[in-house]
Amino acid sequence: MSQQNRVRLLNENDKPSTIHSDEIDLLDLLFQLWKGKTTILICIIIMLVAAVGYLAVAQEKWTSTALIQRPWAGQLANYDAAMNVLYKLSPQDNVSMDEQRRRVFREFVVGLSSTDQQTEYLLGSDYFKSQLTKNAEPTETERGKILDHMLSQFSMAPVSKDQPDVIQISFTADKPDSAQKMLNGYIQQVASATGSELHDDVRSRLAVQLSELEHVLKTQEQVAEVKKQDRIAVLKEALKVAEASNVEDVKVSQAETLSDDTLFLLGAPALRAMIANESSRPLSFDQVYYDAQQSYLMVKEFKLQKGEFGVFSYLQTPDLPVTKDSPKKALVLVLSVLIGGVLGAGIVLMRNMIKGYRKANGV
Repeated sequence: MSQQNRVRLLNENDKPSTIHSDEIDLLDLLFQLWKGKTTILICIIIMLVAAVGYLAVAQEKWTSTALIQRPWAGQLANYDAAMNVLYKLSPQDNVSMDEQRRRVFREFVVGLSSTDQQTEYLLGSDYFKSQLTKNAEPTETERGKILDHMLSQFSMAPVSKDQPDVIQISFTADKPDSAQKMLNGYIQQVASATGSELHDDVRSRLAVQLSELEHVLKTQEQVAEVKKQDRIAVLKEALKVAEASNVEDVKVSQAETLSDDTLFLLGAPALRAMIANESSRPLSFDQVYYDAQQSYLMVKEFKLQKGEFGVFSYLQTPDLPVTKDSPKKALVLVLSVLIGGVLGAGIVLMRNMIKGYRKANGV
């Protein structure tokens, strides 16, 4: 038999031995674990007890979620009407209803994400006070930690990049009804504040616009009155010259070509009639005055709705959570069994290894 065939035969003879050895090792391992099943079971029970204890004292977390979007056009109908009145003289500076809805909603979202708004709401909430009462006399540091923790429970982000004007906002609390109540209360408080600020801003702008238009009209009237008196004064001076010159008849064929210095050529009777006419006729205004007067009347008669403007609409109102975020009871129990089993198996194998070492070395 050649050397190569002999080596191949030896290798083939070694394979069953190796497989047999692996089977013996695996069976030995299983036998050791079975023999130490009491230890493993005790470890599992201990971990289960620890898990039950954790579940009993762990603070539950429930999250309420809402979906909000831009206000409907009807919610801002009065606001849009106010903008049309304010921009009557410069309509090119006004924006579309869709853009108004977007701007108003953006202001509302900025308010929702404001830490100052969140802090103000939390400090005045019963939920925050109930968390404080868990400590007999909380220090300022503990109070700050509780507040920081509650601030971290707010979450807000767009639903997707394709829908930037649909915002998902949520709040996490230790009870489902608390989470829903806190989220709903916060949204309504910010909406009320934003709507009131918007309402006050429009009312203030209307008042300023009315005052400015009054000033424009008075200025126009004063200018028109000055022009009228100047015209009458010129005619009176021309009358004096005509009377002094004994000019009774019109001496020109085209009166419109006369200057102020040559008006006496119209004759005294004509000048007296012109003075009487100028004195009795109303003031003369250009189109700017009448446009301003129209805007003034529109602003003065405009009826601004009471209360606040709607600054958002719901796609989903704050829901009452039915599944808690943590702790997950089933997951905790399964993990405790697995950890207990692994820990128990480790103890059994380590103990047997130590026994084998001592026996082999006669210790």
